[in-house]
Amino acid sequence: MRKYLLHILIISFVFAFQVSAFDKTDFEKAKDSNADLSGADLSRADLTQVKNLSIKQLSKVKTLYRADLDPKLMKQVEDKYLHLLEGPYE
Repeated sequence: MRKYLLHILIISFVFAFQVSAFDKTDFEKAKDSNADLSGADLSRADLTQVKNLSIKQLSKVKTLYRADLDPKLMKQVEDKYLHLLEGPYE
């Protein structure tokens, strides 16, 4: 039983790490590209230095809750996709 619980714990940890891990270097590689951001959780992400980021790309993300954006993009998100800026319980 103890061995079984240990396996569950390890599997849960690995799964949680893969789902929630955010490697800044991976995001740096996406700069200057037409990255597909569909379903991405960009909450609390600093996107102010990302070049060529479009409102079309941002419209496909899961959330931008507390994300930092270029003021021009932030205005577009506020005007067209306000729901992306809402928190999990709003």
